[in-house]
Amino acid sequence: MFESALTDEARAEIARIGQADIVIGVLSYRNARTVATVATTAASGALRCFPRKRLVLVNVDSGSSDGTPAAFMKAKMPEDVYRFTTGYVGLTGYGSAARAVFEVAAQVGAQACLLLDAGNPAVREEHVCAALAALLERNRHLVVPLHEWSYVDATLEDVLFYPLIRLMYGSLVRRPLGGDWCLSGKLAWALSEQDVWETDAARGGFDVWLIVTALANKVPLCQAPASPRRRQLQLGTTAFDQRFVHSVSELLRHLGSHQRLWRSITTAQEVETIGHVPAVLPPVEPEPSAQFWQAFLQGLRTWRRILRRVLDPADLASLYSLAEAQPESLSFDEGLWARIVLASGICFNKAELDPDKVAAALSCPFYARAVALWNAVRSIGLDAYEELIERQAQAFEAHRQYLLDRWDSFVAWTQDAPIR
Repeated sequence: MFESALTDEARAEIARIGQADIVIGVLSYRNARTVATVATTAASGALRCFPRKRLVLVNVDSGSSDGTPAAFMKAKMPEDVYRFTTGYVGLTGYGSAARAVFEVAAQVGAQACLLLDAGNPAVREEHVCAALAALLERNRHLVVPLHEWSYVDATLEDVLFYPLIRLMYGSLVRRPLGGDWCLSGKLAWALSEQDVWETDAARGGFDVWLIVTALANKVPLCQAPASPRRRQLQLGTTAFDQRFVHSVSELLRHLGSHQRLWRSITTAQEVETIGHVPAVLPPVEPEPSAQFWQAFLQGLRTWRRILRRVLDPADLASLYSLAEAQPESLSFDEGLWARIVLASGICFNKAELDPDKVAAALSCPFYARAVALWNAVRSIGLDAYEELIERQAQAFEAHRQYLLDRWDSFVAWTQDAPIR
């Protein structure tokens, strides 16, 4: 394990700071055009609501070559805001950068720690203020952001992560992979000390790891409205494929390590929400239905051996029969999708298969599920989107016994691992 994510330069800056109340981490990679906007908005929002709190802004950069750190340091900011920029020690990834911010917050004794993406200039002062207020004034340790998404950008989260997390942890956290987390200093310290920083949690699986760790350990949390977001990754790129595998693998792995939790869950509980869950928006650009359909067809060929090992023969036949449909009229049964995801999770943990390939193979049916969801939205209207997602989540819950039966019928049994 990497003992710390802090560089020697960061440690020297911490020594100069001494103590601070709020630490805002601006995580960046080649964001020279937007990092100053994010930094100044974050500082303004924090000071507007908490003018007597000592504020520190730290830019943790992943080796940008476009001058991002310099742009951060040149951003106009009140004189009493301490700021510095640094790299990090560890695997290259969002999680390692976040760990560095957590360590800064812990060592300066901060009450609150907020993570922001330097590539999202749509961040708003009122949302920075709302996140910090929810944490500091409501005695919570984690504030989960409720971003405004387009239904295209929200698809992966809404048809896979939300329903599976709801099934596993019995929590109605509506946007479990928001990204702009706000944590207490105590939680930031505890997370930074976990032995996970050589796993997918250090990379694209960080958001999944953070929320499931919080839910598994019953960390006091709430949800609050946050700034609009757009996905930065494009279908077919290496970054998209890696992020999919890292995040899916992280969640499926916890299906094994947290099995004592999901075995005891019977119903999902509401989570305190400040304000309203933002409605999904129409996409800025046309739906990538054609690309997703071709990716699905290609995936049926690429992952055929994995799919045959993972899926029940009847479900496998149903999946392949979808290829005979016209993409513009494709429908995808919610129960079939639930069984595919759950079967993938079981095989990820218990079958003699490469777990990362099991996670990667799940992208194939996901592409078809996404196309079918977008078809349904066009057919019945955007107002029905939440109803469609609720139906999918209920389908997962209806297959709880399926999960138990298939898990227990596997010959290779894996003992519970400690909750991390």
